[in-house]
Amino acid sequence: FATGQLMGREGRYAEADYWFRLALERNPDARYWYINRADFALAANNLSLALQIYQDVITRFPNFSRAYYEMAWAYYLDGQIGEAVKSIDQAISLTESPSLTYWERAGMIYESTGDFEDALAFYRRALAINPNSAVALEGMKRLEGEH
Repeated sequence: FATGQLMGREGRYAEADYWFRLALERNPDARYWYINRADFALAANNLSLALQIYQDVITRFPNFSRAYYEMAWAYYLDGQIGEAVKSIDQAISLTESPSLTYWERAGMIYESTGDFEDALAFYRRALAINPNSAVALEGMKRLEGEH
């Protein structure tokens, strides 16, 4: 796993993926290792591989909110906004107390759908956690200025 991380940090994504696959064969229950592997697939701009990895981890760990959270971003980047909404909603529903980043990401995704009311609500939740959240403040400024 560490070798995969090193290769990924050097931008050697294909080699990194090889090492991540080997590590996961030896430790298939390491949920965050899948996330790390998918993160490097995203860094390599391989959205289809990242989405496949997220699907695999969700199949293996169906209540793992972090996988849905990350998958939402991959769908967003891939232009699959409807799937991004489903994924971020699932991530939030599986988390007892969503973190700042969950609310920020939900705001961005909902804003991209044109659902400004829900986007504002998510940004407000982010600001309740961190009143200095740049993502939420910028989103609020954009949306309140227009609507």
